[in-house]
Formats: sequence, C-alpha cells, structure tokens
Amino acid sequence: MNKKLMFGLAAAGSASLFWACGSGDIVEINDDDKMVLVLLNEDDAAAENRAGIIREALILYCQDTIKDAAGNPVLDGNGKVQLGPVSEECMNSASPGNMGSDDASSSSSATVTSPYKVSSSSAFSPFGGGSQQQNPTSSGNVPVLSSPSHQNPASSPSGQTTATSSSAAPVDPNAWGTCAANTTTNSIKKGASVQWKLALDNTKVDAAIMTSGSYSWTFQDGSPDKATVQKSLTSPSITYATSGEKTASVVVSYQGKTNTIQCTPLDVTGAEVTGCSCIPSESQIDIATQPRVTWSVTKCSSTETTFSYEWSDGLVGTNSATGDLNTKGTFAPTVKVKNADNGMMTVQCGAVTAIDSKNPDYVIKVAGQQGEIELPAKKVTVVVDVTLNGGGNPKVICNADGPIGGTVNNVAFQAGASYYATLQLPAGTIKKGAQLVFELTSPAKCGVEN
Repeated sequence: MNKKLMFGLAAAGSASLFWACGSGDIVEINDDDKMVLVLLNEDDAAAENRAGIIREALILYCQDTIKDAAGNPVLDGNGKVQLGPVSEECMNSASPGNMGSDDASSSSSATVTSPYKVSSSSAFSPFGGGSQQQNPTSSGNVPVLSSPSHQNPASSPSGQTTATSSSAAPVDPNAWGTCAANTTTNSIKKGASVQWKLALDNTKVDAAIMTSGSYSWTFQDGSPDKATVQKSLTSPSITYATSGEKTASVVVSYQGKTNTIQCTPLDVTGAEVTGCSCIPSESQIDIATQPRVTWSVTKCSSTETTFSYEWSDGLVGTNSATGDLNTKGTFAPTVKVKNADNGMMTVQCGAVTAIDSKNPDYVIKVAGQQGEIELPAKKVTVVVDVTLNGGGNPKVICNADGPIGGTVNNVAFQAGASYYATLQLPAGTIKKGAQLVFELTSPAKCGVEN
C-alpha cells in the first residue's frame, strides 16, 4: 500500500496528521510512522524553515488521537483524524533523536558502582567510598574487613564475571548516539529473543536522519547475526541460543557519511543456580581478642555443577572466604555464585556482629536498678563491670515508658512486656567482664541484677 504523509490544518490552527493511501483509505499513523516526521524531500529553500517544521511535527507527535467508545479514530467533517490537546510534558522531553525510544534504550545501562572502597592498607569499609557512600544497616558503626595476614589468596580465575556485570560500551565522543538491548535488566535467558534500540544524539546528527538514514546492525552469536533497517531505530528480534555476554554494533549511514556505534553488551544467562546459602563461622566476635570470621557457601544446585565465586567487600575465595573485622558493627557480605552456563545467583551471607571489649558502647558499673543505663533502640554493646554477689543466675532488667521488646545476646524479651521486664540468659553469661549485645525496639533503661 502506498502512503503519503499529509497535514490537515483546521481554522483554529490545530493540526491533524494521517496517511492518505492509494486505496483511498484514511489510516491512523502509528508510533513508527510518527518517527518519519515531515522532513521529506527537503531542498535548500526549505532548510530555513526546518525549525518550524520540526516544531510542527513535534506538536503532532505529542497529540493523542481522539477515539470513540469502540476505540476507532474520530474523523472531522473533512474525513480527517481528530487529535487531542498537545502535551506540554511531551513537547519538553521529545526530540527527533529520541522519539519512539524509551528509557530502556535511550541510554546505556547504568554502571553499578560498588559502595565498598579498598584502602591502601588492604582494609576496606563496606560502607565507605566518597560519593558512593551508603549508611550502614547496623548500629551505625562501620565494620571494616581486612584479609588475614597469613592468607595469600589466589587471583580470581578469568571468565568469572557475574551475570549482572555487563559493562557499558566504551564512551566514544564521536559516536552519533548509544544503543542497548531493549530490556530493563540488560539480561535475557538463553533461547529468548530481544530487540536492540538506538538512541541518536540530536546534538550531533540532523533530524532528517530519521527519514533517510540507514542502520546496519551486527549481533554477536545472534540469529540473525546481521540486519539492515530503514527509518527505524529498532532492530528486528534477535534470538540467542548460547549464553554469555553478547555484543552488538550498528553502522549509521546518512548523506554519504557513516558512524559505527558500539552497544552496551547484553548478558544471556543459561542454567539457573538455586538453593545456595552462606553461613558465617560465628554470629558474634570480639575484635579485641579474635577478629577472624569465615563465610561458607553450601547447598547450591544447578544442572551445570562447576561453580565460580565472586565475593563482595574485597573477600577472595572459592566456596568459602575468610577475613578479619577491625571495627565494631554488623557485617554481612554477598557472594555471586556462577556456573559454566552463565547462570548466576547472588547470595546474601549471614550477618556477623563485631564488638570491641576494649571500647564498649556502654558499661554497667552498679548492679540493680540504681545501676541502670539508658540504651537506644539499636544494636549496642554493653560490658558488665560489676561483681554480682549472691546465689542464682543473674538476669537483665529493663524499664521503659511503654512496651519493651528486642533481644539481648539474641535472646528475646517475652512478648507483651511493658514498662518493666526481666530476661534470663544462659547460666554463666552475666558476670564481671561479660559482653552483652542489646538490640532494643525502643529506648529503655537497663541493668543487671541477681
């Protein structure tokens, strides 16, 4: 069917856009048709009017077609499609270089920057890192981990990048735009299909490239592996039968000039990894006496049973990794377990609480209510610096203005405790020099007594 792009201008100054077809039908334009704009057969005399033409085309692009209850376009008395009000938001954001694209394709996939920063001393803070700094999820203290001095970890084997580690294409200042797979995660399953999309930089290319440019795509391991399209910034659907990181590029041709744009790589994953768990050797350590902790990964399942491991926070290991904490706080690394088919599972390891008996948050120096100290509603360490006389097993006591909840050394207060509560810990726990870890749900005054 032959199409001819036409304008309809009403007396009120509004514009209508439709296809007049050879068969005599009036056909509503679609999103791809809108990308064509009105820059057809432009000569030198028309060039000076280009800005006005583009503005008019954008007005049309930002108007929705008025439809009846059945969803059919409403025609005016002259048989032209009626368009609704112009969206100012659309006018402000639309440009010939990005019309028809969406967020997933108009920019390269964001590079994920780790919030963890390795220092020159080989110790690192899992919550440091300048502009990437994040607040700790623990008591507010920042746990710092360093490799044991006796450890000589081997370098990670090559090819152990994770399924989400695809990096953006190198920035080419001469490129006419960017391109990426049209996915929100930049990842698909092996055997699936995806389209690639190009976002042109309208500060570097003429708007007319939308109507007369040619786009020649090349896809690593894709089927098909090549495709050339006209007047569209989107490739055909490409299917991937193998896993791994896949690259793509597109050569843009316009008015005798060409420009090659490298796309952000796509990650194609294969057999899934499931069931993994990561357990620490200790749930609590005292960095003043024994700072070392080991995390171990177990129970991983996959049809591809050869695994590699990528630990966070500077830890290095295979299915286990060891490090030394050197400050108070709560520390819980992650590990990415990957198989030979590019399947990957990110595993959150169990948390380890690090206390420092040489530098406690609080000290109880007097037994009973007269020795109670005010504790906040967060995880803190308390040292018992009092000798408890008398028989029986000493206990924790707390007073508050409302319900008392939380734990001491991971033993929970009885549900419904209010204003005054006691907590019995295992025999021998509460004694002079003992380290207690309080994690209250609301502030309270707490102490110890027989």
